[in-house]
Amino acid sequence: MFTVSEDDKKRDALSAHGAPKTPRGIPKGILIAACVSGLIGQGPLAVHSGVGLVTRFADVVLENVNVGQVYNLRSERSVPYTLKNRGSAPTKVVIEVLIPSAKELQPGYEAIPDPTWVKIIPNHLMLEANGAAFSEVVLEVPDDPRYTGRHFQAAFWAHSSDEGLIGVGVRSRFRFSTGPGPDTLKQEKQRKAMLTLDFDMLPQTIYLIDVEPGIRYDVKEEMGKSIKITNRAETALSFTLASAPWNERYSLPEGYEAAPDPAWLKVEPAEMDVEGLQIKVVKMFLEIPKANIHRGKKYAFMVKAQLQAGVEIEVLSRVYVTVSGGS
Repeated sequence: MFTVSEDDKKRDALSAHGAPKTPRGIPKGILIAACVSGLIGQGPLAVHSGVGLVTRFADVVLENVNVGQVYNLRSERSVPYTLKNRGSAPTKVVIEVLIPSAKELQPGYEAIPDPTWVKIIPNHLMLEANGAAFSEVVLEVPDDPRYTGRHFQAAFWAHSSDEGLIGVGVRSRFRFSTGPGPDTLKQEKQRKAMLTLDFDMLPQTIYLIDVEPGIRYDVKEEMGKSIKITNRAETALSFTLASAPWNERYSLPEGYEAAPDPAWLKVEPAEMDVEGLQIKVVKMFLEIPKANIHRGKKYAFMVKAQLQAGVEIEVLSRVYVTVSGGS
């Protein structure tokens, strides 16, 4: 959604007469998201010349673009390319569409193959001091099936064309997808995963006895105990695993107390992917500090596995440790 403040609306009360429209607007099914922020030309020229360029077209995202169709971001969805000069001197500005560098690309996007797919109309503006103007952003992806189902990113570079002020400008992003965007695809994948969840972490309770302080135990190798995560669905699941502070919602067995430091019990790996129809083992390593104060104590630990599926789902196993009393 593209949003502006009331103050910005007042400042942006610009005349739209003469603005060309494309043959087709943006269908209602298309999602537009815009990140609204101001970027000011940097460097000594921006300060001494009294020119400062700002745009609210900082990062616009467009989904469900059909190849071979023309889109005008302003005429149907009120997303023009608005540019402001917050300086005290007038300036001529040119707006270029560029292929972004690899370091500029957002996750899931590729550089636009041809910047002429996007047209800025007009791409030359005269901005008075403290003045503003807007241009149309027109997109047309060639009617070629090779471009279907892909995610592209273009860079807009608006800068002063006045002699000596070339470095004064503002850069922004335009991202569009010929189908659902990367974020939408990720959310849909998470939603489908939630519908097909069928997993557990067992056993829910583990007892470890005669634990000697100051000794590091590989619980699986030396005590024959481990935790297993079973994924019975066909969709892979990702978990983060940790020894967590005791949750007070769970009552403690008689004689036990919450472990003073959950880090005494370490869980490996910290992150785990479990493919569909797969069982994976979670290893534990236990070391109670070497101090007589711990002898004879009964400590309760909690191992938490949190599912990374867009919502917070966690499963727990409780580990009850009896420390050796010694002599």
